[in-house]
Amino acid sequence: MKDKISTRQVCALIVLETLGAGFVAVPCLALLLSGRDGLAAIIIAASVTAAYAVFTVKCMQKYGGADMFAACEKAMGSVSAAALRCGFAVKAVLFSGFCLRVFAETATEVIESDIPYTAVMLTMGLLILYVSSGGAKVRSRLAELLVLPVAAVLIFIFLCGISGQNGDELLPVFAEKGSHILAGSAGLALWFYPLEYVLTDMPHISVRDGRLIKSCVKAVLFSGFIMAGVFALTLIRFGAEQMADMSYPVLEMMYSVNLPGSFIERQEGLMLGIWTCGVFFSAGGAIYHGACRCEEIFKLSPLPACTLCAAAALVVGMLPSGGAEAMEYMTAAVLFAEAIYLVILPLVLCTAACIGGVKK
Repeated sequence: MKDKISTRQVCALIVLETLGAGFVAVPCLALLLSGRDGLAAIIIAASVTAAYAVFTVKCMQKYGGADMFAACEKAMGSVSAAALRCGFAVKAVLFSGFCLRVFAETATEVIESDIPYTAVMLTMGLLILYVSSGGAKVRSRLAELLVLPVAAVLIFIFLCGISGQNGDELLPVFAEKGSHILAGSAGLALWFYPLEYVLTDMPHISVRDGRLIKSCVKAVLFSGFIMAGVFALTLIRFGAEQMADMSYPVLEMMYSVNLPGSFIERQEGLMLGIWTCGVFFSAGGAIYHGACRCEEIFKLSPLPACTLCAAAALVVGMLPSGGAEAMEYMTAAVLFAEAIYLVILPLVLCTAACIGGVKK
């Protein structure tokens, strides 16, 4: 798991891991927190997170290229670092398990099959296990290969869906309370959690100069642009009230967009392919990085560590009563855990590096 990856591959991984579950979950959360001004909240969140990425990566580089948990050992001691590693592994398993359950429920609905959701979860879990055990190089090369096709399909759907639509549902702008927009922006910023993967992978990134910061900023802004477009199109097509009543409005929007001509006979297959690819990278990124922490904690080799996390994720995914409940749990896991690992912990380490200095 210690292969070197390039900054270009880091950018591709951030985009796919952010969009993977985010392009379905973020529009729902934006509507819940900020109403029609969810579009503004997503744009604000992406802009603030891009600036935050510049700050954190620069500060973490003061630890001499150490990863986030090695920096914790320097700044807070080995006991605190061990506890934080355990917490990271737990939150990774919870997120990936709930994400797999949401995917399994939606996939079985789309294909209209009697295949049990457990079989879908197991299949995706085995695929993630196979790739994750191959190390960072395998994951990064796959991301580099698939990022453009996935982004191109999402943009194509947006252009087809937005044609001939009016934007009345998006108006008036800034009609919600400022506190709602700010709360939405704060919550949505946590969905750019793959930035913390960059901090944990610092020793394994081949170039750690200004190019890494540029890659992080471009990935965050591009992901935010895509999710803002998906939110706008979904809101325009369904309206705020109908969208709020739907379990998976983004997926319904993708299935309902009329593609030009006879582009594909059953476009549900195309949409399900994009959703499958997205979940593969979102859940796979969580399992991979959780396994890296298990390697450090239990002194395991890559395959047993990945197997442990993947098996635990499958068990977690069977706990919710349905996909809608799993989506709620997945959102709650992100909002709670990333407030610690994406915001509080990096800020503490940055403060320690800037004020107290770092021990040689």
